[in-house]
Order: sequence, then structure tokens, then C-alpha cells
Amino acid sequence: NCCSLTEIQAQLEEETSIIQYFLGDQKVFAFHLRKTAMEVKEIQIEDSLIQKFLGMIRSEKSGTLKAYLDTYEPLALDIYKDILGSFSLPLGHELKIIPDGKLSYVPFEALISHTRLTEQDQVSYLLSDHIISYGHSACELLRKKSQPKSKNKNFLLGFAPIFDTIPAQSLSPVDTPFLHNSLFFPLNGPDRLSWSSLQLPNEEEIFSIRELFPNGDVYVGEQALLGRMIEEAPSYNLLHLATHGSYSDLNPSQNFIQFTYIQENHPIANERLFAKIVYGLSLNADLVVLSACQT
Repeated sequence: NCCSLTEIQAQLEEETSIIQYFLGDQKVFAFHLRKTAMEVKEIQIEDSLIQKFLGMIRSEKSGTLKAYLDTYEPLALDIYKDILGSFSLPLGHELKIIPDGKLSYVPFEALISHTRLTEQDQVSYLLSDHIISYGHSACELLRKKSQPKSKNKNFLLGFAPIFDTIPAQSLSPVDTPFLHNSLFFPLNGPDRLSWSSLQLPNEEEIFSIRELFPNGDVYVGEQALLGRMIEEAPSYNLLHLATHGSYSDLNPSQNFIQFTYIQENHPIANERLFAKIVYGLSLNADLVVLSACQT
């Protein structure tokens, strides 16, 4: 459901800002919404800076910390100035970020708001200045805010699927081209994707988490089915999914989290939690952990 600007502002706290981005074909706009004001600004984003920044975060660190920060700090500061620097953001205010396009990949909390005066000073990560959260729309953020805290008696529900039961022919780059270019889905032959090499140490992960919550319920291997998750998840406070995921901003309706596939002649799509299905789930959890690639 849509909501009006007035409705959104009425529910905003005085010390909360919503910052929403819109990436058009030619221009990029940022909307800064507070309880009593709104401003819109056209901003410039350099793709090369974003790619370099994400590359530094994802790559294995080498060399000294000083050498790393000498490159990282000015890069993170430049991106901050590009996408947030034009707004007045009082220290300590909560920022609710609604990204768009390439900005969906940027961890805003890792940006740097100003340079250090000396090497002994702490790095001024945005996370140190603000409470940061993310959402897909302002209305969604407010809906979450109005949801009551979970009163479920059951605490942990965990899933650790297996993947070697998935037939190779069930994934074709012709049908899902965005997977063909993914580092997480190696090719098996010229035109097929292999799942047999994708088994994770997720069973060990899920059992180690249950040691922290002895009364939790976990399903591994052939028991880790999507139908079971949909049926039981509304009764738990904490959901932990240790599995594979696939994400594409070019084809968002096909984004999914994989569960165990065990039935022959059964569409593999029936064991995938697609993004569109999530919107229809009646979840009452306080926390959902997606321990999966591309999530």
C-alpha cells in the first residue's frame, strides 16, 4: 500500500532522516526527508569510484593497515561527499537509507564523513556518527516501525539445505543469464551450471548456532525444505538461513534463496524462496539472518 508524504512525516521521529535515491537514465536524485522538512538534490555519482570502493571491501587485504587506509580513506570520503555530503545530517541522527541501482551494493556505514587530522585519530566511519538502517521504500520502513515486537515462545528456527540433489540441467544460463556470470555458480560444460560443487559447511554452522540456543529447532539436508520454512517460520523469533542465494538487479523478480530439492519431476522453482514470495509471508521474527551469498 502507498502512503502520503504527510503520513510518513507524521510517523518520523525528530532525530530520524529518510534518505532515498532515484537513479534515472541520465540523472541521479537524492531525497532527504525529516519530520518537518524535505529537500531534493541532484547528485553526481562516479561509477569508477563505486567499483573501486566495492573492490577494496570485497578483496583480500594485503600489506599494512596504514597502506590500506591511505587508499581507502580518501575513496570512502569522496563517495560520502558525492551521495550524502550535500545534506546536513546532525550527529547522532538515525539514517534510514533507501538505495537504488548500484547504490544497493554500497555499505553506507563504511563510508567516511571527514578526514583525520592525525594518524592517531580514529577513522570517522559513518557508523560511528549515525544509526543506519536500510529499506526498499519509506512506507515499508514505517510499516516495520509500527509492527509489535514478537511474542513467539519459540526462539530459533534454522535451515541448512544440501545442493548435490539438484540436477545440472535444472539451471541453464539461457533461462537465467545472470547466474551464468556469477562467481558463485561455476559452469559444468559449455552451457550448464553445476550445483554439486556448491555444498557449504552450513550444517556445521547451523548446529554451532543451536548450541547457543539449545531449545532452537534446526533442519538440515533433506529436511531443509521451503514448505517447512513457510509453515513454521511465523512461530519463531529468530530465523537463520545458511544456504545459497542468487541476486540480480537486472531481473529482481528471479532473486531467490535456495532450499533442498529432493523430488524428481518436481519444478526446482518450488524449492526457491523468491523475493516476491517474501512479501506474502506472515513473519513475526525480530531478526532474520541470511547467511548466503548475494543476499
